[in-house]
Amino acid sequence: MKSTLLAQLILCAVAAPVSAADRVDQEAFRTLSDVRDRLRALDTYVLDTEVSTRTAVGGGRYRDFKGQVRYVVDRPQHLFADVQGDGVVRKVYFDGQLISVYSPGRNAYAQWDAVGTIETLLAAAREQRGLDLPVAHLFAWDEEPERMRQSTRATYSGTGVINGRECEHYSYKYEDVVWELHVDQDSMPCKLSMVDLKDRGLPGYSAEFTWTTGAPVSPGDFRFTPPPGAQRIPMSEMPES
Repeated sequence: MKSTLLAQLILCAVAAPVSAADRVDQEAFRTLSDVRDRLRALDTYVLDTEVSTRTAVGGGRYRDFKGQVRYVVDRPQHLFADVQGDGVVRKVYFDGQLISVYSPGRNAYAQWDAVGTIETLLAAAREQRGLDLPVAHLFAWDEEPERMRQSTRATYSGTGVINGRECEHYSYKYEDVVWELHVDQDSMPCKLSMVDLKDRGLPGYSAEFTWTTGAPVSPGDFRFTPPPGAQRIPMSEMPES
């Protein structure tokens, strides 16, 4: 996975220095704000992703994942995630009151209260339960433009075609974290990649996106009903498959 997920980003990080005039491009910062405004304007949508991730799990060990994630989103308080790939199958439900994580393979689920917004879900899942949802940065993008203005590199890298869409390519480096963002003419992300150069294991992710905006959703899409015989377990015992 390292070769496919991280090679491009590492090359960007160690490439020959660019001139001071080119190092920080204000257009690259404006693009971050444009993406923020575009995502803010979305209420309901389906986001299909092809994603590769590397996550530190402690003790110098890392977990690699390559697969697909489908998100169904009804902002600001409802999210469903269907995660499948590399032996990991999970379904995550959030209805603004309760987080449910279900393992179909074991017919087991974990639940805990998390009253609030999608941002509440992300924070509670990560900090309290050790659950990171792929490309969660997209759901908290409001914070990115201001934080990324501290980048030591922000450059435009040309155009390319991703999943049939012509996309502009931007590169950022902030506190030894390298980001690659591809954006279409409607300011919708086509691809987002990140690698943390501070960690010798190079954790990060790369994801390509297909957006379906205005998709019909219902409250039942975000509410988990345990199947017959399903066992409730602590999140710490949730299997990978």
